[in-house]
Amino acid sequence: MIIGYVLLIAISIIMSVIVYQWVKTYVPTESIECSEGTSMFIQEIDYNCEKSTLILTLKNNGKFSINGFYIRVSNISGEELPAIDISSRLLGGGFISENSIIFSELEENYLTPDEPSNVRQLYFNTSGLGQIYKIEITPIRLQVIEDKKYSVSCSDSIIGETLTCTNNTVITEEPEINYGTETNPGTSCLDLYNKGIKTNGIYWLDVDGTGSQVKFRGYCDMTSDGGGWTLAAVCRPEDNPSAPAYNASVPNSDCWNVNAVGTVINPSSGTSVKLSDTTIKAILNAGQKTTRGYWTQSYRYDTYNPLSITIYNLIVNPNQWSSSGSGTTGKQFYVKYSYTNSWGSVLSTLGTGCSSPSNGWSNQYYAGTRGESCGQYGAWNAGCENGPSSSHCCACVTYDERANVVVYIR
Repeated sequence: MIIGYVLLIAISIIMSVIVYQWVKTYVPTESIECSEGTSMFIQEIDYNCEKSTLILTLKNNGKFSINGFYIRVSNISGEELPAIDISSRLLGGGFISENSIIFSELEENYLTPDEPSNVRQLYFNTSGLGQIYKIEITPIRLQVIEDKKYSVSCSDSIIGETLTCTNNTVITEEPEINYGTETNPGTSCLDLYNKGIKTNGIYWLDVDGTGSQVKFRGYCDMTSDGGGWTLAAVCRPEDNPSAPAYNASVPNSDCWNVNAVGTVINPSSGTSVKLSDTTIKAILNAGQKTTRGYWTQSYRYDTYNPLSITIYNLIVNPNQWSSSGSGTTGKQFYVKYSYTNSWGSVLSTLGTGCSSPSNGWSNQYYAGTRGESCGQYGAWNAGCENGPSSSHCCACVTYDERANVVVYIR
């Protein structure tokens, strides 16, 4: 009996080693990216919320063939990232493959860049979802690497559109794909938007053209609030050096660093990332001097509202703005709570009161009328909240309050 158990254990160990060695050869050691130049856009949208129908016409306007796509929508107005998978609601025009849609079951990478096979119309049933406000599509390619075939999600080629409840067909303008490339970068997302790029995605940017600043890949929101928004920062509570939840072991996690921290190409990044202050100031100065901060609470000691909100700021003098907040006085912000509202009265930070220890992201996040020294605007920070009393602070362990913040600039 004992010998049998020993043999069984030995065989199990040998099989585990064999499986492990096989998995090592099958799983790539580095992440696989789509071939550069993969691109698809939504040519036509016909959305009828009364009949619960959505018809999309997709066009391959890139250099490589595409196998399929992931599709997600949002039925919440103002939601940044669509999260509802509607691939199972496909009625025609493609084939459901687990949680994605492919263009053909017989041929791989069926949607080619060549006419007429570069266009495909797809039909979806949207009943039970309510009104859809936003749609996001991620292309998928099948790629062969070292004699192995992989299904690759083209995260650099994500496209998105804002939907309205109408019976009319919306025809979107085909983007000029020669803009926003490494050889022809834009100075900002607003610059690319003005040149005809109208789809969300990752583009090459160079804020000073042929100057000393290094070009970089940035994320552009081209469909929300007039488009042309450059993702400037994603700040997580565990990355605030003043907060109890701070995790100093996470590399490149400090939104309070005036230098560039990480690569800002993902609005849902799990760790803090931000552009350098020099880049942020250049984009604001050349554009509309506007920031859009989406604040959402992850933990709160009591029940103060709101749980989340989007606030817009007009920064009068971007040169006085700073991530660290140190050495900066006389900062002025004009605030409005939604894109359509008018600008409120000026909110000045003079190095005193609730904003003195805060970084440049302060005074963007409305906290209700609480009587702080900053008036009705609470000094919301990424990672914590100063106020409404001494028992609520960035550094308090018992009364710790945490928030996630995503900031765009234009």
